Amino acid sequence: MNRRRFLQHSAAAAMLPRNALAHLPVFGDDVCERFWQNVRNQFPLRDDRIYFNTGGLGPSPLPVLNTLFEKTREHDETGETGHEIFAKARERVAAFVGAHAEEIALTRNATEGMNIIARGIPLQPGDEVITTFHEHPGGAIPWLTAVRDVGARIKLIELPTNPAELVEHVEQSIGSRTRVFMMSHVPCTTGTIYPVAKLCAFLRARKVISVLDGAQAIGMTPVRLHEIGCDFYSTSGHKWLLGPKETGFVYISKSAQEFFRPSYVGAYSDNRYDLDEMILDLRKTAQVSEYGTRNAATIHGLIAAIDFLETIGWQKIYDRQHELARRLVVGLKSSPRVDFLTSTVEGEFGGIVTFRIEGISGPKLTARLLNDFRIRARVITEHRLDGCRISLHIFNSPGEVDQLIDAIQKIAGE
Repeated sequence: MNRRRFLQHSAAAAMLPRNALAHLPVFGDDVCERFWQNVRNQFPLRDDRIYFNTGGLGPSPLPVLNTLFEKTREHDETGETGHEIFAKARERVAAFVGAHAEEIALTRNATEGMNIIARGIPLQPGDEVITTFHEHPGGAIPWLTAVRDVGARIKLIELPTNPAELVEHVEQSIGSRTRVFMMSHVPCTTGTIYPVAKLCAFLRARKVISVLDGAQAIGMTPVRLHEIGCDFYSTSGHKWLLGPKETGFVYISKSAQEFFRPSYVGAYSDNRYDLDEMILDLRKTAQVSEYGTRNAATIHGLIAAIDFLETIGWQKIYDRQHELARRLVVGLKSSPRVDFLTSTVEGEFGGIVTFRIEGISGPKLTARLLNDFRIRARVITEHRLDGCRISLHIFNSPGEVDQLIDAIQKIAGE
């Protein structure tokens, strides 16, 4: 089902005047809920369990899956690579995140992007890279190995529980040898949304390179990279964007391209290449980090995912996720044994709610939810937080949230 047919088949949209989708309430109204049920129908999710782990892996809707299957067959019927879609995709992604196409390289996931960044910044012995205790392994491990190989060092800091204190908190950690500061736009641990634009402005003034892991941000909260002002940004397409697996992109700002040195290159990385004449002129754009034969069908699928979500509207998507999260927070606040790790202040959380239950380990809690209630969540072991993370997206419903609240209250009441 393509984007137009998706709207045509929406019972809620069919009852609305032309162009009225933008004014549809995101929560509670009967017409609204019928619309969101139609959205849910676009996902081949099983009905015998509830999926709350988009932060780990987002299921793709039918328009994405159909595009992926059709393009895979089309390319195999002709034997062609289909690489011409990459230029269009960079333009599409750049418009989506508020950047230039020359600043976008298409990757296979956020981890690949972070490796490109960590290996592309020319670190020197004694340089300091600061990151936080809340990073995903895919964001942290590339830096641990990069600094080890050149004789630089890693410094770890805690994140403030109050996002407004981020800049002041970071300022206390920066020293004369600090070369890079890397953190998650939205940490995989707590899901708190941090004011990264203010942070990047502060880092720029201190001549510190800013790197953001956006795996939990893109598709959950609106992102405009030029407004954020970071030097580098890496994300996946297969989480909140609901794109095909092994999709993502890395942003390398025009100013950062002046010192960026690619470590991984090959065919498609060059402007001009002649082995006989020993000529190699590498691209001066982010595309230098795209190399070798790729599965172009997945890139078609990534575009289809952006099209699908933009049909609904990014603000509406964020509002829906936020309202589902608020419903969960309100429902669990009455339980004295529940301790929230996510900020519950308006504007500081999106579609992620992480919490603990006193006396129950994170692994045990998530196992209970799955085995006893058929609810798929994600344990948070990073930084020994020992919590449970709930990721809420547009295919989830208020009824599913209520089932989760009931399950948590039963477990907490034992």
